[in-house]
Amino acid sequence: ISGTTGLGPNGLSPNDKLQNIYTLSDDLFYTLGRHSLKFGTLMNRWESFTLNGTNRRGSVTFPSVLAFLQGNPSNIQAATSGSIFDRLYRYYSYGFYVQDDLRLRPNLMLNVGLRYEFLTTLTETHGHGAVVRDLLKDANTTLGEPFLNPSLKNFSPRLGFAWDVKGDGKLALRGGAGLLYDLSN
Repeated sequence: ISGTTGLGPNGLSPNDKLQNIYTLSDDLFYTLGRHSLKFGTLMNRWESFTLNGTNRRGSVTFPSVLAFLQGNPSNIQAATSGSIFDRLYRYYSYGFYVQDDLRLRPNLMLNVGLRYEFLTTLTETHGHGAVVRDLLKDANTTLGEPFLNPSLKNFSPRLGFAWDVKGDGKLALRGGAGLLYDLSN
C-alpha cells in the first residue's frame, strides 16, 4: 500500500545457489636422452544449481489504503502457472598439454610446449534453459545452448629458455613466453 511499509515475505525469496566442481588430473614425466618430456591433463565437471524465487509468491500493490479496502490494486505481479524456478547447468572443461625441456648444451635448456584447453557449451540438464539468440529479430526465447563455443580454438604454444651464463650455477638468465586463455566458470 503506497505510503506504508510492505506486508508479507520478501518477493525475491527463496534464492538458493549451489556449485559442485569435480576434478580429475594427471601428469606424466619421461626422460629420454637430452629430452625431459611432460604430458598431462586436467578435466573438470562443473554443476551450478540455481533456485530463483523472484515473484514466486507474487505481489499486489495498492495506490492507497482506500483502494486496498476496496480491493482495487494498481499492480499485480505473479509467476505464470507452471513456471519452473530451478535450473541445473552443467558443463565440462578439458585441458591437455605436452612439453619438452631440451638440453641443447650443458648450460642451455630450451622449453617448448603446447596446451589445448576448452569448455563444453553450458547446458541446462532438464531442458529448461532458454535464450534470446537475436535481440533485434527474435520475439521469443529459444530452448537450448546459449551461444556458440569460441573455446574450441584455444591452442596455447609455450617457448622458454634457461641459460647458465658462466656454466658454474651462480648466474642464470631465464625467459619465456606463451599464449594463455582464461577459461571462466
